[in-house]
Amino acid sequence: GGMMYNIPGPDVSHRDIGKALSGGGQDAPLVVIATTSSSGKLLRELRGPGRLVLTATSPNDPQNETELPWVFTEVIASPQTDANGDGLVSVLEIFKACHAGVKASYDKGNFMIKEHALLDGNGDGKGTARPADADAEPAAKIGLTLPTSGSGGFD
Repeated sequence: GGMMYNIPGPDVSHRDIGKALSGGGQDAPLVVIATTSSSGKLLRELRGPGRLVLTATSPNDPQNETELPWVFTEVIASPQTDANGDGLVSVLEIFKACHAGVKASYDKGNFMIKEHALLDGNGDGKGTARPADADAEPAAKIGLTLPTSGSGGFD
């Protein structure tokens, strides 16, 4: 039961995605950025050691189109996302910039916010909009390195 994701081939559920990623995060951190309207339901399925999950919504948000995909592309392209200037755009910095960008998008349209991005930085399956140290510390250490010679990627 639950939400199904329409992808090429058979649709998959939250459980299918969790099962497919079941080994990830043990030898190296696994970062999942889920931007769909039902992404909050992935938090529980993706819990585990070495997991960092950023979702566009909370599990109780209504099923509406999300602003996070558009905001995320702007956040990744902006040098200002590296708030501390260390050359690493951490998952925490991405989350904070996305959270602010989504709020700004709703404010600009004078709409009530109907998506609440969450971060699970310690793999316990519980996302939060205001990360405490348990979620913030791991999420501050993992991220994208800023390209210096044409390279870049998750560290």
